[in-house]
Amino acid sequence: IQGRLFVGCQSMRPAGASNQRIGAPRLESETALVRIRSPGGPVKHWVETAAILDRLSSLVAGGNCAALATVVRISGSAYRRPGAKLLIEESGVTQGGVSGGCLEADVRGQALKVLRGAAPRMLHYETSSDEETLWGLGLGCEGAVDVYVQRVDPAWMEGPGKQMRELASAGVPFAPITLVRGPLE
Repeated sequence: IQGRLFVGCQSMRPAGASNQRIGAPRLESETALVRIRSPGGPVKHWVETAAILDRLSSLVAGGNCAALATVVRISGSAYRRPGAKLLIEESGVTQGGVSGGCLEADVRGQALKVLRGAAPRMLHYETSSDEETLWGLGLGCEGAVDVYVQRVDPAWMEGPGKQMRELASAGVPFAPITLVRGPLE
């Protein structure tokens, strides 16, 4: 386990609700890395993760911060699997993806709020009803997607970011795990 981080809470929105912050309870978050074995060569997910980690390293080395959005859970059908990442730079430039292109604009907007000082947040997108039409997301699949958005700064890059980068560059499959605990546990 790689240290401890205390962050504000963002509740997951029910279907049809916004990603507005509710209350300000504290969450406790710990990040650990777990190595997993993959029988084949590199797949798109690993190549994309390595490219995002390289870009994060460059940004942080240049004195900039960025946000990292990661798919942490899916239920039903979804375009991307848990572990898929979207990098959001302070300028709004993005790299990677957390869906087939339909969630990225909303996730980008939430990530920019995190970069401006808002607490890291868990976003919940419900795609199993017609309500997504109201949000303009047009998801086209029956399921739910949870995306965790966090700020990446020098401390993160020296801890879990550095370990993830080393494992990715060595071609070692891994699963970063962020445990988030709060009052709704």
